[in-house]
Amino acid sequence: MNAPIHRNDMIRTAAYLRCYPYDSWEMSFHHAALRRHAVQSGLPEPDCYLDNGRPSRGPLPQLRQLLLLVAAGVYQAVLVPGPFVFSLHDDVARDLIRRINADGCTVLELPRPHPQTLHQETTGLRESVPRQPPSQPDPAALSRPSTFGWAERLREATSSAVLPRSTRSLD
Repeated sequence: MNAPIHRNDMIRTAAYLRCYPYDSWEMSFHHAALRRHAVQSGLPEPDCYLDNGRPSRGPLPQLRQLLLLVAAGVYQAVLVPGPFVFSLHDDVARDLIRRINADGCTVLELPRPHPQTLHQETTGLRESVPRQPPSQPDPAALSRPSTFGWAERLREATSSAVLPRSTRSLD
């Protein structure tokens, strides 16, 4: 994976993505990250090969096509988010990377983002602002007898509370 890349106008790059189960957005976030990494690395925008909705143990037609083109010398670099796109089994993924390297092509993985950068990309905020702990509901409000139902009591107890914002991991 550390084979040198000779930068010149003749380099052609590809990107490979695989997602299971099917992603209706066709991994657009990952594709954009691979394109951005290529440009930042001084490489041309990659041609993207996507096996969408395909498990790593099944047939992967786009990977097969990419491997044929790599063997034919069409591509000199393949960008991936990580070796897991080739297979969830480390030994199988390593073998595929070795095969690609043996054909004279370099596999480039996306660098792991710095936590500050990840925060900025996912929230749009430039600086991480420490969050205040959520205020606790008034215990008296929860124990007070009421004539209305549980949903209204919960809504009343939490209406002044600042609830933490939920974030979903991108990995």
